[in-house]
Amino acid sequence: MRASITSGLTLNGSYGYTHATFKDYETINDNNEAVNYKDNYVPFTPMHTFNIGAGYLFRMTSSCWLDQIQLDANYNGAARIYWTEQNNARQPFYGTLNARVAFNKGNGQIALWGRNLLNKERSTRLEVSFGTEKQHYSPDKVKARSKPTEILWIFFAIHTANAVRMIPKVERKLQIQTA
Repeated sequence: MRASITSGLTLNGSYGYTHATFKDYETINDNNEAVNYKDNYVPFTPMHTFNIGAGYLFRMTSSCWLDQIQLDANYNGAARIYWTEQNNARQPFYGTLNARVAFNKGNGQIALWGRNLLNKERSTRLEVSFGTEKQHYSPDKVKARSKPTEILWIFFAIHTANAVRMIPKVERKLQIQTA
């Protein structure tokens, strides 16, 4: 939602709700035991997200070398995020403050922006990605201060864990084929 309060001031806000649970998810764990995750929350999916922000546009006088200066600030929040299918590890609510200032002249613009200005630390728990190898990689010590870093670590974790976990499966498949 966006509202123009005055000719220069705008306010915006949004809210998201996701009730993502497993409807039917049965699997076998590493001990060959049946595990059922039915009704557990899907990992990496916050139930509540929101954004609230404001912007102000300063229109400069004709004698100024700039046409406009625009200030924007936004606060983004996400509720609890589970990191595993078991829902036994989670990130509590966190929020980040972002801001931007833009200098406009004609069709040109130069902008400066900052993300996570409050330096809020976001936990990145990679237990689900690392599977049974999680303690080897010390995921309880992994912290990310930025979203790009977190995404890179998750990407690396998923592919590393998948490669490690595929080896025994491929070996079993080869044994069956040669038997």
